[in-house]
Amino acid sequence: MEKEAETDISFIKALKVRSGSPLDVPLLQFAWDKEKDYHVFIGEKSPKDKQARKVEDLQSLADELFAEHEGLSYSDMVKELVDTLEVSIRTAKYYIGFMLKNYIIIKHPISGLLLPIVKH
Repeated sequence: MEKEAETDISFIKALKVRSGSPLDVPLLQFAWDKEKDYHVFIGEKSPKDKQARKVEDLQSLADELFAEHEGLSYSDMVKELVDTLEVSIRTAKYYIGFMLKNYIIIKHPISGLLLPIVKH
């Protein structure tokens, strides 16, 4: 559970799911109800927020992985994601595709290694 920085809203963020991607689970929001004197469900975060969370989380993950490696082969990156996040091979491959599509990583045209995209 995390709290939004500039509001009194908290949200639940899935870390592990049985199958699929925890990044595809909706972010459920809660806020304090003064009349009831406890937190109440106020809905899901928008798809835009969900997409932003996925990009942020996978960017952080890529930063961690490439702090230890200059580049990774596709199969090594799959293994790293499976080991680090404890997800299935299928989910790890989905994450790699998502990172490529969203310019978090790039595939080197000659070596084929996956490399981080340097953000300025």
